[in-house]
Amino acid sequence: MTEIVGGGVAFDVAFNSFYIDAPWTVTYTDILSIGSRALDHAYIYNNIFAGRNPRIIFYYSIPDTADIRIIYNCFYSNYPMTRPHIGQIDGTGTIDSVYGNVYADPMFVDPDNGDLRLQKGSPCIDAGAPWILDLDGTRSDIGAFGGPGGSVYLYQDLPPKSPANMAAVRDSNRVILGWERNSESDFLHYVLFRATEPDAPLDSEHVLIYLDRLARPIVSDNHKRPLVFGGDGKQLDPEQYIPMYIVKDLRRVYYVDWYPIDTSVSYYTLVAVDSSGLVSSASTAAVGAGLVPAQNSGDHEGRPYDSSGSASLEPNYPNPFNATTAIVYSLPNIGAQPAPVRLTVYNILGEKVKSLVDDNQQPGRHIAYWDGTDQQGQPVASGVYFYRLEVSGIEFVKSGKMVALK
Repeated sequence: MTEIVGGGVAFDVAFNSFYIDAPWTVTYTDILSIGSRALDHAYIYNNIFAGRNPRIIFYYSIPDTADIRIIYNCFYSNYPMTRPHIGQIDGTGTIDSVYGNVYADPMFVDPDNGDLRLQKGSPCIDAGAPWILDLDGTRSDIGAFGGPGGSVYLYQDLPPKSPANMAAVRDSNRVILGWERNSESDFLHYVLFRATEPDAPLDSEHVLIYLDRLARPIVSDNHKRPLVFGGDGKQLDPEQYIPMYIVKDLRRVYYVDWYPIDTSVSYYTLVAVDSSGLVSSASTAAVGAGLVPAQNSGDHEGRPYDSSGSASLEPNYPNPFNATTAIVYSLPNIGAQPAPVRLTVYNILGEKVKSLVDDNQQPGRHIAYWDGTDQQGQPVASGVYFYRLEVSGIEFVKSGKMVALK
């Protein structure tokens, strides 16, 4: 997928904001494809290239005499990239200058509806070419609204996005929570609440823990004070905890709650807080004794597990998947205990790809994760794969199908 193509001998690309949210089937979005065989110079600066795996690609050899400068741009992928943002399809040659670029979420106001202005706290503000000024006399912003041809506007201070795709799974004496990491540069921390009723207030009594961007616990005396929200929706006196963020590390994160407060149902609520104290809308998930994964989107309903019945195998989630998928299965309280369990991944040819579980396990609900690698730890190709659960040899054999996207 290509947005613009540069095929001339000499050209500049400057002060643009590109955002292409391509479908999952698109591996890379070549926003700027350069196909000139006799390139004299190409100056690419003060642009934002954002969306699904955006790249600048040179199709042919770069002449030794060509002056190529890719400087003071912002690159942001809303999905982890496995190849560089700048590269060549074929040929040789050297890109003379690549510096001053930002690799982070530009924090558009509303990209899905075409509003590509920058929010307050954007890493693109005053980060463009230092010899170019905005209309207000400050250093140029990266993007379409910076520079002498741009505009002067008020940077909106918006709350963080709600933590996406939150899910929870109970496994023995723990609950595994997962969600997609927030990408805002002004992110402060997460606040995770836990309660035994679905409509519990988000107050200090129900705060379970404070977590950083990687879902690691934040240990600080400041977090022992009550959590108070003002009338304007801001958290009062937030601690300035802003870890560095590198866009290529964007992926799903997990937190394990080892000691749930209730053995029947636990309700979890997660909010993100930024450095201004603004709080996101809440993401929620609930788990009970034997509930299947629950999402804040409401796509999955919890179903009770009867431990006296037969073994069961749930559909993996998410499916299709890119980074990691979870496979949930239940073992009955019958027969020899603990029971020998095997959970194996196969390709469409029936060849074994990886053994996920090969152990004796007690009755109850269990969860296994597959990261899309083979037994040697190498990433597998995109395609259809099968997982097979065997309990006590031939007592129970069941399979499921999953799709890996790379």
